[in-house]
Formats: sequence, structure tokens, C-alpha cells
Amino acid sequence: MSGLAGEPDIMCMVQMRAGVNTAADKLGGISIRSGNTDQNLILMAGMLVYNTGCALGLFSIFNHSAVKDFKVTKSGFPVRYGGRLSYVMDLVLKEGSKQEVKGEIGANPLLVRAVVEGPIKKGASSFIVSGRRTIVDHPWLKPLSRYSFELDNQEGFIDYKFHDFSAKLNFFLGEKDEIYVTAYTGKDQFENDVLGTITDDLQSSTTSELDNIRCDWGNDILSTRWSHYFNCKLVSYMNVGYSTYSFESFNFDRTIVAPNSPDERVDYTSTLYKSDIRDYILNGHFDYFASSNYLLKVGFNYINHGLSPGSSFSSIQDGLLNYDNRLTPD
Repeated sequence: MSGLAGEPDIMCMVQMRAGVNTAADKLGGISIRSGNTDQNLILMAGMLVYNTGCALGLFSIFNHSAVKDFKVTKSGFPVRYGGRLSYVMDLVLKEGSKQEVKGEIGANPLLVRAVVEGPIKKGASSFIVSGRRTIVDHPWLKPLSRYSFELDNQEGFIDYKFHDFSAKLNFFLGEKDEIYVTAYTGKDQFENDVLGTITDDLQSSTTSELDNIRCDWGNDILSTRWSHYFNCKLVSYMNVGYSTYSFESFNFDRTIVAPNSPDERVDYTSTLYKSDIRDYILNGHFDYFASSNYLLKVGFNYINHGLSPGSSFSSIQDGLLNYDNRLTPD
């Protein structure tokens, strides 16, 4: 199933299933049978994923070229998922080729993507790395937004971009042990910068106003999985890793009244807002194949949630900045 600009998208495939609902224009997340979007459980390599959309949901964070398999469960959730009300999506990334190095490159008017895979030790270990990056900002969004502001006698631009990178390594340690290391990082970045000038002929004054808004948000995931085969009936899987989701918003407003005159006054306000979730996860399970008809699973799951629901840092100053100075999030 293709998403925007013909890019294959996993979340679009999920949206086409029976009982799956989305908000207007498919930008508000996914719910199952009128459930809420925060009642979903989405896992990548066994790690929690809190944000699945880029560009406000127009794209998903999952690069389809690097995905091996995913399973969506809408009801009757296995107990190993800890209990859910809406749906569970369990996603596994591909394993790299153990025989030869190969790759894939794709592009559309909005983004480019690439995948490279190959052996680390031929026949025993391999790697696969993938990445995506939007190309809409410089050739399209920035020039068009500059032109639009110029029509209103303003200076400025609108900039948006996102990128993501994933990698997976797998190692065979003898005949009974295998280790997988999976990493993912992705970030969306938005900036709106507008400078306008207002002239008051009655008061013989000129006011210059600058408004700068920046928003950054994204996921980071790191997971290590160890599989051990005791015999043909008993297999163990241990998984340790962490998952983070962070959001940061910065706003800087500067007002200059009567610039370059004895009555010049420079005022500014700035606000920095941060919020993040950081999870440390340890889980494992044993699969016992009692017979061709019976499989027994026994395991455990530990999650340490670190929540920072939001912190703001604000400042208001008069006349302490030169008119050509700016504040940054740093």
C-alpha cells in the first residue's frame, strides 16, 4: 500500500484493515473500533515506540525497505504483551545478507531512501543499514515560503525536514547462540522564521517584529537480543535495550521600536519547552515445544519508565539585546 508521493507505507497498510479508524485526513493516529490512539502498543525489535508518524502523520517512521515482518493483533492479545485495549503491532527488521553486499536506492519528489546490507563474516554474521531523508525543504519549501513572505512585504522562511536511520547486526556464536543488535534514530525538525516591519506615519515610528519558532521531536531505540537453543524443544530469548521519545519547542519574539534612533527600544520574549519519555526494558521468554500441537511460553518483562511531562524556561527582557542579536535554544 502506497502513501504520499507513492512511497510504500506500513501504516497505510494497517489503515486499510477492517475495524481500523483514523482521524481526519489520516493525520491523527490510528484507533481500533473507537479506541484511543494511546491505547495501542507498537514494538520495534521488542522496544516501545511512542510516535509512529513523520510530517504530522503523512509518513510513518518505518522504512519499508528495512522491515522483515510485522504483525497486527486487534483482539485476543497474548498475555506476553501485558494487556492492551486497542491493538498491538510487533515489527521486526530485516537481517542482512550473509553472502554478498547489495543495496537499494529509491527517491520521489519528497524524500530519498537507501539500504545497504552484506556479510560481516561470510556465512556467520551480517549487517543491514537503512536511512531516509526529506528533500522537500531546500528545493521546494524554503524558496516558495520566502516568495510568499515577500509578497506580504516580509522576510522569512518555513523549513521542515525529517530523517531516520536504522541498523541491525546479527552474529552466530556457534550452533546454539545468536545475537541481534538493532538501533534506530529519527527526528522531525520544523522552523518558522518571519521578520516584518510596520511603519506608523502618524506617530512617526517604525516597529520591526521577528518571530522564530522551532520544534524538534523524534525517537531513539537500541536493542540487543540473545537467542539460545538448548535442544529441538526448548529455546530462550533475552532482550535488553532502551527507547526514548523527546519533544522540544522554542519560540523567540523580538520587537524593535524606532530602530537606529535615540528612542530605540528592544524587547524580547523567549520560551523553551521540553518533554521526553525514556524507557529501559529487560524481557525474556522460554519457548517449549511440547508437541506438534502444544507450545508453552514462560517469560518476564521489566520496564523502567522515566517521564518528563514538560518543563518550560521563559525570559522577558527590555533593552538588553542589540537589535541584530538572537537567542537560540542553547
